[in-house]
Amino acid sequence: MAVTASICQGARVDAEGSRWNSTLLRVRGPLLAALLLHVALMGLYLDKCHGNASVFLCAGANRAGVAPYEAVSQALGPSGHDGQFYYALARAPWRAHGDDIDMPAGRHVRILYPAICWCLTGGDPVLLLYVMPLVNLLAILGTVWLGARIAMRHGRSPWWGFVLPLALNAGISLLHDFTDCVSSWAVVGLLASWLLGQRWWVVSLWAAAAMLSREQNIAVAGLIGLAALWKGRWAIAAGVAGAGAVWVGWVGILWTIYGMAPFLLGCNFTLPFTGVAFRLAHLGGTGPRFSTRLAIMHLSSIVHLLVLLPVGVYFILRRNSQVLRLLMAGGIFLAVLGSPNIYMDFSSYLRVFIWLPLGIWLGSVVAAASPRWSFVFLPGALWSLVAALRYV
Repeated sequence: MAVTASICQGARVDAEGSRWNSTLLRVRGPLLAALLLHVALMGLYLDKCHGNASVFLCAGANRAGVAPYEAVSQALGPSGHDGQFYYALARAPWRAHGDDIDMPAGRHVRILYPAICWCLTGGDPVLLLYVMPLVNLLAILGTVWLGARIAMRHGRSPWWGFVLPLALNAGISLLHDFTDCVSSWAVVGLLASWLLGQRWWVVSLWAAAAMLSREQNIAVAGLIGLAALWKGRWAIAAGVAGAGAVWVGWVGILWTIYGMAPFLLGCNFTLPFTGVAFRLAHLGGTGPRFSTRLAIMHLSSIVHLLVLLPVGVYFILRRNSQVLRLLMAGGIFLAVLGSPNIYMDFSSYLRVFIWLPLGIWLGSVVAAASPRWSFVFLPGALWSLVAALRYV
């Protein structure tokens, strides 16, 4: 009996190894293509910035060269972008921050990306300049891998995995050390673990990663938890609830440390299409000088977003799963009710509304006999190229 059990166990291990090798063979093409594309974008961006790796932080001139940004030798504009603040967090993620970050409590709640970078560097100021974009690149490749696995499970080409980061405009976040690459990877991992029927602890870990990378992802984790309850998958529901408890505990710690709610507060929602109308009324920029190039980019990207809205409605009306339909509905809600604060910057509204393209991508891959909507994702590569060329 023991010999028979040993033989059966060995057969299972061999079968799992064979499946792994088969999956890797099929996915290596999309992975390699994604690697080459995004490395090329990084190289182009670096060339535009004279090969200075600190430009990935997008630090402002008011912070570059001043602690904790003393290793930053090239600024990007007077005040920079969000990546600089996650660099400061990655240098010391386990202590309170002050004037070195614009909204320290709100930034600190998104701990996963800076914590990973700190684990790999120990907070070294120079190493972080290289490790932060590398972590984002690996997160993009992880997203490709997960997307390809979902696609193959539903009889689609693994090249749908290559398309997924384009749909999510991941290249923009890659070039700015934003948290979105890791956040998107975690959300896709959460959805993939649910759709692929993985064990409860796998789903729970992805849920925790998603919530600790961006607080908006609590909504996606909540959808998975409710779906698990509906289907009687009690272990998954409990695991997601446990992940939520971990996030609440982290929020409580930060609330105690900072003495305030650790969220990025602001007026981000308003009447329908107010934000879109603001962007269309200021295509050439909000400054005194009108930029024709900027106007073309803004108009094209807003048209792209407006095309996604009816496509999302189409998929909501189809017989897709409740999780996918609610995911797309949330994306539409955010895009329609987003305030001018969100539409103020080219890199902002192209990252904030990823639920909508993610839902359309999933609907295209998962739904039976669905049309191939890949054309709506292709502009994502264009927006990343625009960012790499520093046209905006």
